Amino acid sequence: MYSVPTQFTSAGKSGIEAMLTIANTAFSGIERLAALNLNTARMLLEEGAATTKSALAIKDMQELLSLQTSLT
Repeated sequence: MYSVPTQFTSAGKSGIEAMLTIANTAFSGIERLAALNLNTARMLLEEGAATTKSALAIKDMQELLSLQTSLT
C-alpha cells in the first residue's frame, strides 16, 4: 500500500477550506443582491400604487397638470 504524506493531506485540506471560504463569500454577495432587488421591487410597487391612487383621484385639469409636474 501507499502511504499518503501529511503534506498532501494538509494541502488538500487547505484547498477545501479556501474553496469553502470563496463559496460562502459568493453566497453572501448573492444574498445581499437578492435582498436589494426585492427592496427595489417593493419600493417601485409602492410608488406605482401611490401614483395610480393619485391619478384616480384627479377631478380637473389643474390636478392633472399638478400630478404630471410632480412626477417629472
